[in-house]
Amino acid sequence: MIVGGIVGAALGAGGGGKASAKTVTVAHRVVRTVRAAPPAVRTVTVVRSHTIVKTRTRTVKAAPPAARTFSGNGGETLAPITLPSATTLAWINDGALFQIFDAGGVPVNSRAHSGQTFIAAGKHAFQINAVGSWTVKLMQP
Repeated sequence: MIVGGIVGAALGAGGGGKASAKTVTVAHRVVRTVRAAPPAVRTVTVVRSHTIVKTRTRTVKAAPPAARTFSGNGGETLAPITLPSATTLAWINDGALFQIFDAGGVPVNSRAHSGQTFIAAGKHAFQINAVGSWTVKLMQP
């Protein structure tokens, strides 16, 4: 009599991260019963196994840096900020005037209640001049 079976798990999709590996061991079990002259009975078990390794590699993009948000009322000088790449600066203001000064010039001079502009990479020390409450958000594209 021969009895056979496969023991193991099926390979599924790789997990999160850069690389994942799954190892599955497949075993065949063969049981042979040999009957010699009665009453002698001899059982032989043979186990053969094979290991299968499957590796998946997946490139994962890093999440963009979180936006930095600053809020205030009236005039304020922000601590120096280093921007590693060009950044979008968006603002909202509930007053009649909103300005941002920087060593490189005046990136914002507006009577609008909201807007956005593009800021180059590098070190910046923004000085806010506003009538009313304001919020500035720096977002990396």
